[in-house]
Amino acid sequence: TTPRLDGRSFGTNVMEATLLALMDKPQSEVIPADFLDLIERIPLEPNIEVLN
Repeated sequence: TTPRLDGRSFGTNVMEATLLALMDKPQSEVIPADFLDLIERIPLEPNIEVLN
């Protein structure tokens, strides 16, 4: 799932919108490497939740 922030797991669309808002360029100029760079700098880590 998406990373947990303050105990909450947000949808992928919310995470993408947040990352786009943090970038200093228009969405049309954003490339996948921009996301990877930002994720490494924050850093965000995936979350695995085991269900019984």
